[in-house]
Amino acid sequence: MGNNPLNGNSGAGNAHQVGLYAIKCSGYSIENNLFERSSGANFGLSDGVIIYQSGAASNEIYRNTFSSLNNVGLMGVGNNYNVTLPAVYGLQFKCNTFENQVMQNIASTSSNPLVNGDPILNSGIRSNQGTSNLSAGNCFNAPNSNPVGHISRSSASNSLSYFYDGNACKEPINISSGVSTIYIPLYPNPCTVKKPDAFKPILSSIELGVKKNNFTSSYNDFVTAKQAYLLLIDGGQTTQLRNEVFNAVPSQAWALYNELNQHSPNLSLEVALNAIQREDVLPNSMIFDLLYNNPDILRDEH
Repeated sequence: MGNNPLNGNSGAGNAHQVGLYAIKCSGYSIENNLFERSSGANFGLSDGVIIYQSGAASNEIYRNTFSSLNNVGLMGVGNNYNVTLPAVYGLQFKCNTFENQVMQNIASTSSNPLVNGDPILNSGIRSNQGTSNLSAGNCFNAPNSNPVGHISRSSASNSLSYFYDGNACKEPINISSGVSTIYIPLYPNPCTVKKPDAFKPILSSIELGVKKNNFTSSYNDFVTAKQAYLLLIDGGQTTQLRNEVFNAVPSQAWALYNELNQHSPNLSLEVALNAIQREDVLPNSMIFDLLYNNPDILRDEH
């Protein structure tokens, strides 16, 4: 998954918004995306990426931007590391940027934040975030009013060692207990794009705005056309026609036949099926004419 802008819905409500929630996935690539809360959004908590129980394999969330989220940017939930070699294998967060007051940049927790559940055994992410010869390369937001807003871990999660270089914003200041930071100024992470040919170039905000406007315009045209089409079906009188068919008596056969034919070729399948069932009123010859004059009924998948 790469080069995607993901915005929270700006509608009202108290839903817990999550940009990406990966459940027991492994071998994924999540690179160069933008996760942001829409300006003016009025809802509950908003998170960027939650990785739930990805297991012992080496996975990483790489070079994404998290902006204006009022809860967590990146979160590992449950077991996301190799218990035997915790410093070598497991989930890493590398070269990500947190900006515009993301309340909690990186978090490791032992229970699912979206449901009430018991702590999960062997919870945590790879204990070494970065290595002694290559920094993790994340850029943390400042100021951050949360005392553990840069890196936090729950008491039931494993301890973490975070390797950072001397570039601006790279040092996590607001961290929880069990998180140690190691300064390696000689080994900055260049954070180059790993898969430049895998994804189309990311859209600029102007290009994204144009595409959103085009989509909205096309959608409105579709809604207008659909409403006009629905008015054609049975002349917008499906319920009335259905009742007329249901209540008809044999002496009204010609009147009913003519009434139904007036709406051809836009007679609805619902009304046609009701008419077919009234063999006591409409003879087969009239039914045949109605079906012939409304060919779309015969093409309907039902």
